[in-house]
Amino acid sequence: MSKTGKITNNRKPKTGKRTYAKRHFNRNALTEEPLSKLYDRFMLEKRTQGLTRITLQGYDIHYGYFISFIEDKYGMKDLAYHEIVSSIFVEYVHYLTSERGLKAISANVRIRTLRAFLRWCYEEEYIDEPIHTKFKPLKVPEKQVEALTADEVRKVFSVIDKDTFVGFRDYVMLTLILDSLPRVTELCSITKENVRLDEKEILLEAEDTKGKKDRVLPISNHSRKLLEEYLLEVSDFNEDYLFVTYDGRPLNEGTFRKNLSEYGKLSGVKGKRISPHTFRHTGALMYIMNGGDPFSLQKLLGHRDISMTRIYVNMLDDRVKLQHDKYSPLQTFFKR
Repeated sequence: MSKTGKITNNRKPKTGKRTYAKRHFNRNALTEEPLSKLYDRFMLEKRTQGLTRITLQGYDIHYGYFISFIEDKYGMKDLAYHEIVSSIFVEYVHYLTSERGLKAISANVRIRTLRAFLRWCYEEEYIDEPIHTKFKPLKVPEKQVEALTADEVRKVFSVIDKDTFVGFRDYVMLTLILDSLPRVTELCSITKENVRLDEKEILLEAEDTKGKKDRVLPISNHSRKLLEEYLLEVSDFNEDYLFVTYDGRPLNEGTFRKNLSEYGKLSGVKGKRISPHTFRHTGALMYIMNGGDPFSLQKLLGHRDISMTRIYVNMLDDRVKLQHDKYSPLQTFFKR
C-alpha cells in the first residue's frame, strides 16, 4: 500500500525464462513425506480438477513405471523424503532410452507425467529442489510418420478373431480409428450415449479431447453397422463407457495397445509398428489419397494447426514420386 492509501503493484514484469531461486524452508512446516504420500496428495488434487478418467489413469500408469524402475534398480518400492533427488530421475530417463530402448517420443510421455508431478511437489513446497528442471523431454528427430499399405491393413484385420467378444471389440475399435481417426485415448473415452447411430456420428466431449473442444466424428455405413452389433453385445453391461473388458469394466488403452501389437505379430507385417497411432496415420493418409482435403482432415484429426495436417499431404507427394518412377508413361517408350 502506498502513502496515499492506494494499493500498488511494485512487482517488476517478468523477462526471459522462469528462474528458481534456492528456497530456505522452515522444515517444521514440511511433512517430509515419502514419494508415495506426495503422489497421493497430487492425485487427490488432480481428481478435483475434472480431468478425464483416461488422463488420471495415465498418471497412475506412468508413476507405476517409475516405481517398477526403482524396485528393479534399487530394491525399493518407495522413496523416502531425503531420497527424492534429481539424480535418480535423470537416471530413469537414461534407463528408458538405453536399457528399455524406448524411442524419444515414447519416453517423453513418461517424462512429462513425472515432471508435472515433481513441478507440483516443488510449487506446493513439499520439496526444495526444482527437480523438474533437471530433466526435460528428449529432442524428437523429425521423421515422416509411418503408415501401412492397404494390404498390410487387411493382414492385421484378418488375424482378429471376431467370434470372441474381445476380438470383435478390437475389430470395431480398429475400424473406427481408420474410419473416423480418433486418438486411442479419445476412443476409450466414448460413452454409449454419445454414439448417435441415426445421425451417423459420435460426439467426443471437450474433457476427453486433446484440444479440449467438443468434436464430432462422422462414421461410415460400415462402422454404423458394426456399432449396432457391438451395442447389442454390451447391452447387458451396466457401464457408461462404450468399450469395455469382457467382464464389463472400462477398457484400458494399454490393453488395446497390447492386443494390437499381438495382432501385428500374427499378421506377419514386418518392419512397422502395429499400434493405434500407426492406424490413425494410415487412415489420415488414405483420406488424402482418396481425395479428401487437408482442412476437413484437420477437423477430423482435431489438430489445432494445419501444419500438423500437411504432413499427410507431404507423404502423398512422396508416394506420387515413387509411383511416377514406376509407372511413368516414358516407361512405355524407353524401357531400361
